[in-house]
Formats: sequence, C-alpha cells, structure tokens
Amino acid sequence: MENVICPGSILVSYRVCAIQFSNLIGTNVSAYINLVCDTMRNTIPKAVVHCQVREAKRALLNHFYVQIGRREKEQLGKMLDEDPSLMAKRETLAKRLELYKSARDEIDSVAWK
Repeated sequence: MENVICPGSILVSYRVCAIQFSNLIGTNVSAYINLVCDTMRNTIPKAVVHCQVREAKRALLNHFYVQIGRREKEQLGKMLDEDPSLMAKRETLAKRLELYKSARDEIDSVAWK
C-alpha cells in the first residue's frame, strides 16, 4: 500500500483516501438530489395553480365578452358614457370601412380571374 496525502494534510493509506473521497462524492450527489427534489416540491404546486388561474381568467374574460356582446349599441354607448356625436362618427367610419372591404373583395375577385 502506498501512502498519499489527502485533503487536510493527513497521511493515510490510498484506500482510506478513496473511501473518503467516494463518501464525499456520495454526500454531494445526495445533497444535490435533495435540493432538486425540494425545488420541484415547491415549484410544481405553484405551476399547477398558475395554470388553473390562467384558465379561470380566460373563462371569465370569455364570459365577460359574451355578456358585453349581447348588449345593444345604445346600452354600450351609455356604459361607455360616449359623446353622441363621437358615436355617430364612429358608426359612419365603420360603415365606410365595410364599404371599402366589400370594394376590395370585388376588385380582388375581378383581378384574379
């Protein structure tokens, strides 16, 4: 058996040093595995709750949009407390936009034939 100096400046046999080194590696690996397990144990429930909250938010927004979409234009105008002249201008612009879209579709249908 040959003698070597292990960390800590203690003269011991090679086998004892190897055993100590392998124990150190085992302890470090075990500590790392425990750290990863603790991190997962703390993170997974948070991720699950985050997904549940995100899905609930999406469902509530869809319900809200459906409820708002059912309202008449007059009710929406009252809810928004919008100036009647501004509302009329917006409706005029919406009609013009629809006219432009139909004209574009007509031009596209003729141009591609």
